[in-house]
Amino acid sequence: MTPDEIFDKKIKTLLAAEKKMRGGVATYQRELMQLIAVEYLPLFDVKDGIVTNSAKNNRLINSIDNIFDNLLKKLNADVLSVFAQGLIDASKLDAEYYRGLGFKKSVVNGILKNKVAIEATLGVTPKGRLRPKGYLFRLGQTTQVRNELKNYVLNSLINTDTSFLDFQLGFRNLVIGNKRVKGKATTGSLQRYFDQFAYDQFNNIDAANNKQIATNLGLGYFIYGGSLIDTSRAFCEKRAGRAFKISDAKTWKDDTTLIDQKTKDAYKPLIERGRYRCRHWTKYTTKVVYLDYQKRGLTGLKNAA
Repeated sequence: MTPDEIFDKKIKTLLAAEKKMRGGVATYQRELMQLIAVEYLPLFDVKDGIVTNSAKNNRLINSIDNIFDNLLKKLNADVLSVFAQGLIDASKLDAEYYRGLGFKKSVVNGILKNKVAIEATLGVTPKGRLRPKGYLFRLGQTTQVRNELKNYVLNSLINTDTSFLDFQLGFRNLVIGNKRVKGKATTGSLQRYFDQFAYDQFNNIDAANNKQIATNLGLGYFIYGGSLIDTSRAFCEKRAGRAFKISDAKTWKDDTTLIDQKTKDAYKPLIERGRYRCRHWTKYTTKVVYLDYQKRGLTGLKNAA
């Protein structure tokens, strides 16, 4: 395979892992709701159809942790291990890609170090087990989601006229979402959690490790990889499929089409690309490839003055 074909295979590997993670989250949400409906909600004291603010009901608030803990092994298997394996599989294709660019033994050593770096970043052992207090272990605790549901129960108890039916429906909307809330679709609490803390981080970890490899190999050029779709941002439209010097990216934080301008000083262009949920990748390359792009008028920003 050519370097371009290897890189495309790597991106497909990352996207397939992310898709599998999303499927795992959806399954986890459904099973979480099933456990809540069958093993948790029936425990509440109800009087005249209203959830009472009883001592027993208040004690049940922290019992939510037991529900999550009972499903933790499934979350590890269906979501967190997929997260880790996807990045490790991508790192193996990195080795092929950089060899295709002409690097030999040095890149092999670098990629081996890269795999170890990914494992350390994620907090997993070479056998794929989560290290206590590592990134994936902490992600799997889903503390934010647990607290969201606990607060929901607390507020429902304080509001002394909450019907048990509304109490159940509210739980369902929080856990798995509702397609008809005020005319807008809502996602479940776990999906929102992983959207916030996992999917961008998934791609950013890969980008950060490849940035380190490029530095070690002395590569000073990259291609803003990925295609354009109807929802592509203006920031990406100017860059997709074009080659740049690494030094070119230093000024990208000042591009007014970069989203979230208030945090632009913290922006890392080679890692974040077009920022949240960006579907483009930093594809490091050689000077020879860069010069070929330059001959074809594919360097620098599109339509730049």
